[in-house]
Amino acid sequence: MSQEPPDSDTTRLKDQDAKHDDLTYEEFMAAALPCLQVPIQALQQVRKYLPLDGGMESSLIAEEDVATVREMARLARETDWPGEVAAKATEIANSMELLCAGLDQLTLADSVWSIYRASGAVTKVWQRLYPFAHDDIHISSLFLNERIRADAAAHDLLLQSSRQDERNGILQIENPSNPERSSAVYVPETYDAAKAYPLLVTLHGGSGSGLTDYWKWLAEARCEGVIVLSPSSLGDTWDFAQPDPDIENIASLITQIKAEWKVDDSRLLLTGMSDGGTFSFIAGLMDDSPFTHLAPCSASFHPFLLEGSSRERLDRVKIYLVHGARDHMFPIYVAQEAYAAFLNVGVDVVYKEIEDLGHAYDESQNAAMLEWYLQNDTATDD
Repeated sequence: MSQEPPDSDTTRLKDQDAKHDDLTYEEFMAAALPCLQVPIQALQQVRKYLPLDGGMESSLIAEEDVATVREMARLARETDWPGEVAAKATEIANSMELLCAGLDQLTLADSVWSIYRASGAVTKVWQRLYPFAHDDIHISSLFLNERIRADAAAHDLLLQSSRQDERNGILQIENPSNPERSSAVYVPETYDAAKAYPLLVTLHGGSGSGLTDYWKWLAEARCEGVIVLSPSSLGDTWDFAQPDPDIENIASLITQIKAEWKVDDSRLLLTGMSDGGTFSFIAGLMDDSPFTHLAPCSASFHPFLLEGSSRERLDRVKIYLVHGARDHMFPIYVAQEAYAAFLNVGVDVVYKEIEDLGHAYDESQNAAMLEWYLQNDTATDD
């Protein structure tokens, strides 16, 4: 899991002794962003490979790269920035320090769960920086998919057509009876009320929360124009034994979204990781499910889940399975058996087995999954 070293701009700033009073924001960001991405990539990667054979890899990130991140954070704090960029530079410094703290925690990690907690620093960074993405081309570049990242003109157009108001961006849907189990919705800043938008519902894993799960989809949703609903389970995780309350809550949230924004009913995707993936099977295979597409990831499965599905439902739904060959929680044969079961009953199913992936979500699969989903050959005549 080697990382690319910080570029020459970073090295130049780091090696200078002055406090850089003449440093421009543009110069700083050109150096800071590549530097910031090194620990982000390291913390994201470590989750994919759990459990690590032989323990934590000492080569996860070079010590000199960590030192560079710390130095850039210091530089961001000590430079006398003009008012309009001071807040951004402060959050860049905060973000770098959070990431370094996460890396420090990894060196002390003694369990899979402690590694998960350490890698949570990345989500905290996204929360700090995304509010600036709509009007800052540098920070915006952190929240792009590969298609837009490779096209500067498309990135400019995305920013030009973005509007920040109370009806778009990241919004929280409160759960009055249990605020900690509130949910979130992301509405693209390019939202146009004249168009109908695909709706992607992402279900968190065990002990997760809808208030953070949407981050793994934000770059793709922002660039491709997809509304994302990230519900929280009513309990600590999704209730497999008595699923109706959670299913009804998801349905209620979708109803609320449709009342505020225009949704394309021919493109409704239910996806989830681990427990969320398993619940995607449970909720999505029911005959009255509104979802046109299901995409369970690293999920458990049992053939009895198909017994309650009518022929009509199985003909109508499309499924995309993603599973890691190194999954220690739900071994790969679980996904292989699920794939065989769906093929056996004639379901339109795609199967992706990731050779080096553990029990983790692989964001590199998002683009292919979204392309499959947005083909929209399930559309019906009005």
